[in-house]
Amino acid sequence: MKTLIKFILIAVCGIAIADDRIEHKEPVKVSTEVLEMFGNSIRLSKDGTGIVSNVQCKVCKSNVLKITKSTKAYIKGKPVDIVQAKKEAGNKVAVVRFNTDTNEVIYIRW
Repeated sequence: MKTLIKFILIAVCGIAIADDRIEHKEPVKVSTEVLEMFGNSIRLSKDGTGIVSNVQCKVCKSNVLKITKSTKAYIKGKPVDIVQAKKEAGNKVAVVRFNTDTNEVIYIRW
């Protein structure tokens, strides 16, 4: 019994020491920007990737943004497939949020 108690005490102390050694990192902050774009500036391929052209903002590194597989699309607040959303929305104005460091589009809302 004494051996079991010693083992438990050693295990608890070891866990407490190990917990102190874990580094607590702050979350990475992503710099984003939101723009309103006409639908004809959004160009998609059949696989859902593409570009947003004619982007003009003060913090942008280029005038073209990348639409990737991870880009989300919304119509009236509901998540939808990006290719289907583009077909339904046509040339309507869309809100585009993108990462200003990588120029990747995070989401497009119609």
